[in-house]
Amino acid sequence: MNVISYTDNFYLNSAVRYLFSVEKEPPTDVCTDAKLVGAKFDYIILFNDKLPSESLMKLSTYNGFKSDDIILVVSDVVPAEVITRFIREKCRLFVQSSKVKLNEWLTILKVPFGRRDGFISFDKKNKPLLTYTEKRFLGALRMAQTQNDFAKNAAIHRKTASTYKRSVMRKLGAHHTPQLLDYVNAKCFQQILPYL
Repeated sequence: MNVISYTDNFYLNSAVRYLFSVEKEPPTDVCTDAKLVGAKFDYIILFNDKLPSESLMKLSTYNGFKSDDIILVVSDVVPAEVITRFIREKCRLFVQSSKVKLNEWLTILKVPFGRRDGFISFDKKNKPLLTYTEKRFLGALRMAQTQNDFAKNAAIHRKTASTYKRSVMRKLGAHHTPQLLDYVNAKCFQQILPYL
């Protein structure tokens, strides 16, 4: 099992490494369960939710995955539907939030793969996540324009621009505008846009 960390959260990083370490003697039954479950994963990836675009770009350029690898991604912002677009191999992916208690992680992870929440299997080619207009909206937002400026330049109503913003936020897993701006203000934003 390999741990790939894109996060600067030292506590999350060390907790996950300790929880799934196989060389330490388990102090409780929870750690024993964690070792049994951890043995099923080929990779555990810790996302930096403050820089989601950079984490996704690094994930897309990683060459260590093989077909049928089982990957656990820990992210509070980026949903599984977005992450699957950045892994080229046919892997089995499970996304877990770091806000969930660790003992609840283990209960969820014991469920067979096909029945888990957040589990995505790579069986078919993904259709585009964002429409052309939604991508144009993100490009305009990146150019330091507001949704009102986008509405004015595209000759649409402000409410329509607001609808595009809500739709993009829902699809990318952003809960508020600063999280959306974390995506579009990244240096690699133009490189990840074709994946979406």
